[in-house]
Parts: sequence; structure tokens; C-alpha cells
Amino acid sequence: MQQRSGSCALKTFNYEHSESYDRACIHPARNGRGLRRRRGGAATLAAGCSASENWSTRYVMVYYVYAFFMKPFLYGAVHGHIALDTSDCPPKLKCLNTCTRLMNMEPNVLALENVGPLSEAQIELIRGLTVLYGLHGTGKTTVARALRLLALMSAGVATAGDVVKLVKRHLRHVDHPSVEKEVGRIAYSTADAELEIRCAPNVRGAWLKVGGWERYADMDERLPAVGKPRVVLLWVAHDDALKLYGVGVPERRLSLGDLLTPSVFRGIAAHVYGDAMELYEEVLDKVNSMLEAADYTAVYRDGIYFRRGIHVYTPDEISSGIRRFTIIYLAAVMAKLIADYAKVEPVLFVENVESSLDVTLMSTVVDILRTNGVVSVAETHSGFPLRVATIRKNMNYYVFINGKVTKDLKAELFEKEVAEWADVDAL
Repeated sequence: MQQRSGSCALKTFNYEHSESYDRACIHPARNGRGLRRRRGGAATLAAGCSASENWSTRYVMVYYVYAFFMKPFLYGAVHGHIALDTSDCPPKLKCLNTCTRLMNMEPNVLALENVGPLSEAQIELIRGLTVLYGLHGTGKTTVARALRLLALMSAGVATAGDVVKLVKRHLRHVDHPSVEKEVGRIAYSTADAELEIRCAPNVRGAWLKVGGWERYADMDERLPAVGKPRVVLLWVAHDDALKLYGVGVPERRLSLGDLLTPSVFRGIAAHVYGDAMELYEEVLDKVNSMLEAADYTAVYRDGIYFRRGIHVYTPDEISSGIRRFTIIYLAAVMAKLIADYAKVEPVLFVENVESSLDVTLMSTVVDILRTNGVVSVAETHSGFPLRVATIRKNMNYYVFINGKVTKDLKAELFEKEVAEWADVDAL
């Protein structure tokens, strides 16, 4: 299969005389060693590396995940912080025609205090992929809500009520008589600017401090527009919709069919690039390069369709995994276009990154996001992206627990998962 210029096409290599390990399916109940075998398997790899390099990369990946991360948890050998050797990271992929200079740049920092379920959290958002791992209700999506607020403030459409709703979520998670007097704080800093928001809410409004602006504001009062740092958010929701904040219009929700419709795409791209139609053809070509390994081709004929062999499907009729993979890839392409042409640093947030994706697609999504050259964040309940983040370059991770975030990977953080595995093994 030919690799197209400026894209990251997927290639499928068949190894008929070998046994391959599926690196995401590490489980103590399988084969007695925690690894699931498959004979003659197909390894779907991202372009930019040779087949042999990627094949060896898979074995390196399995070795580090099992020997240094999962095995200590499974056998109780870890009693404190886990330190992993990252000196032998797999080679970087050249996705989206991006040269990776990511780790040499200062990360953006998002600090949250008394916001949502978080009492205190400081998160470094690198130009690569930051993985947010934790149970439901621990504050992962709160990060996206805080970034959404900042994007609305950049567009000049945020109200005091938007801040109060975000801060008052904390009241549901803290049982303390003085909680009403606590001040919520959201701070965001980039290389050239920083912004701090403080909010002391009451029943009808809040005392707000936004940069140098400070006063009491009613719920529906509009806050002053913030020029710097300007935040543009692309939020891939769990229901396979892309929510845009600060791109042309303040807020917009788009389906996969919308994103691949020329008129809709032109309306979005016109804000960042002159010849939007030429850009549409380029983006559609990139999407089809990525879908080629799955034997799909996206075409527009009075609507967007996906062709596979002699069959034609609407976006709602294709597999949910292919649909989600395509919209995540489109969001990554659009984020890169905004960064390159609009000279604005966007943030791409993927909610429940593991949803509907098999191991091969999830691994490819992780590689795309970590090498895209923009700030990308993936929320997950799966251990696979977290494990990858501990050994791959251009990745960062945080575990959300008890109202805070940590990077100390201790066995007790995963007690519930290990307990569930033990219950399965007992069946």
C-alpha cells in the first residue's frame, strides 16, 4: 500500500509463522502468564517506521508493560513508587507530517482548587498526550469543563453563572460547614500569558476575580473577554460528537457526517485558512489514508458515505469503532490546522478514549495524539493508555483519586481493578 505524503496511513502486516502478543490484553487469567496469544495475527502499524521496527517495538512494549508494571501489581511486589526505565522508548512516529520537538517546550499548566470534585490539582499539559486516569466522578471531565470555561472567556461569551456552576460542583463532594466560604480557583498559564479566576459563590451570584477585573456579579452577567491566554477547545465527546469552543462561533456541536460535509467544513476552516475547499480535499485524503487498512473509503455524494467493497454505508451504519476512530483523527487534524494557520494553541480533549476502540485502533489513536504537536488530553478508565504513558515519549499522565491528582503509581491506586480481576479469576 502506498503511503501518501503528509499523512499517517495505516499498514497491515501479516506474520504467518509467528506468534504475536496483544499488548492491551494483559490479564492474569489468560495463559497463566497474563498474555493472550494469537497465531498468525495482523499487526496494524502506523506509517513512518518499517515493519521490523514496529514489530520489535511491540515486543519491547509488552516486555516493559508486563515486567515492570503489571507483574509487580499482580504478585504484590510493589511497596511504593514505581520507577520505570524510559531510556529504550520506541521510535517516534511521524503522524500528520509533524516533526516531534515536543518535550523541549514548556508545558501549559492548569491549576484547579475547589472545582468540581477536585480540592487541589495541578496538571501540566504537554504538546503531546496527557492521560487522565481514574474512577468515575474523580474529576477527569472537570479538566475539560475548566478548559471549556476558558475557551468561552476567550470568545467573550462566558457568564458568572458558568464559573459558579463549575465551582459549586465541589459542594456535592465536600461535607464541611464552611464549604460555602471556600474560594474556587482556576488558573491557566502558557509560555507567554497566564490567567487566574477566583470565585466565592453564594445563592444569587459570586464575588469574582478575573485577572485584574474584580467585583460581585449576578449569575447572568457576562464576564470580560480574555485576550491572552487564548484557549480553543476541541472536545471529542463519548457519543462521537466533536464540540468546538472558540472556533468561529463560541460553541458548536458536530457529528462525523457534519465534519465531512464540504459546506460545514468550509464554514469552520474559513476561520483559519483561505482556500477551505482545497483544505477539505487534503483532509479527506488523509482520512482515507488512515481508513485504508480497514478497507473503508469516505466519499461525498450529496451526503457523506463510507464505501467498503461493493457496500455503501452512512456514518450511522458503519462500525462504532471506525466511526469513533475517524472523528478522533479528524479532531487531531483540525487541531493541527488551527495551530499551524490560526497561530492559536488549541487543546484537544478526548473523552473516554477507550470507548468502542479495539486494541489496535486505541494504540494508533495514542500514537497519533502523542505525535501531533498540539496539546492533547485523553480521559480514560482503562489501564492501557496509562501503561503506555509510563514508557513512551511525548506522553504525560495523572491519576485522579480522593479529590487530588498524583503521578506516584502505587499498588493501592489500583486495588479496585485488582479486586475485580481476582473475582473473575475465581469464576
